[in-house]
Amino acid sequence: MVAVPIGLLLGALCRSKGIQAAEAGWMSLLVNAGASQFAAVQLWANDGPRLGPILLSTLLINVRHALMSLTLVPKLAKAGMTRLRMCVALAFLTDPTWGFAEQRARAGLPVTWSYWMGLALVFSAAWAGATMAGAWLGAYLGDPRRIGADFALAALFIGMTARFWMGWRRTGFAIAASGLSSAAVFHTLGAPWHVMAGAMAGIAVAYFAARPEQAQEPQPA
Repeated sequence: MVAVPIGLLLGALCRSKGIQAAEAGWMSLLVNAGASQFAAVQLWANDGPRLGPILLSTLLINVRHALMSLTLVPKLAKAGMTRLRMCVALAFLTDPTWGFAEQRARAGLPVTWSYWMGLALVFSAAWAGATMAGAWLGAYLGDPRRIGADFALAALFIGMTARFWMGWRRTGFAIAASGLSSAAVFHTLGAPWHVMAGAMAGIAVAYFAARPEQAQEPQPA
């Protein structure tokens, strides 16, 4: 499962910042948001957390969950999920669970309560367990960045993007705009503003590139 290698990496990074295995595991269980957890650990000072930058980066990185939820709500409602169950289900929203649910819906299968919660709970348990294991192993392996393991999270997003590729007009231009904007802001203003800049640029290009008939329910090329 995708949660295991990335969770191991996060745990090892936690260990390099002095965060113990149990603390890392609880963070993954309660926060359950990989990208913002990586950002928080990277902003973690040796003498403890810097709450201001960590809270700001978490907000900017996780604001995408609002858009991801919007795409899922019609599919969850179509499967007969009540609003209360939707609120509970979307509390477990992550990038991989969103990707699996979208792929299932595009295959014509319902995203039911049992399917979603089974997927989400297994992922959450694997994520927390892998983070704890990574923090424990990190004491013996050292900093994982020395072997390029910190690229694992980026590789996950590249893989997810590839699965939703719909051609240059509907996907490629948005990715290019997002990447260029993010890189430019990162080298001028720094983190975490590049996250918001990349997201807004990608959304804007995708909106103007889409044809009216594509706004209903786009299908992969």
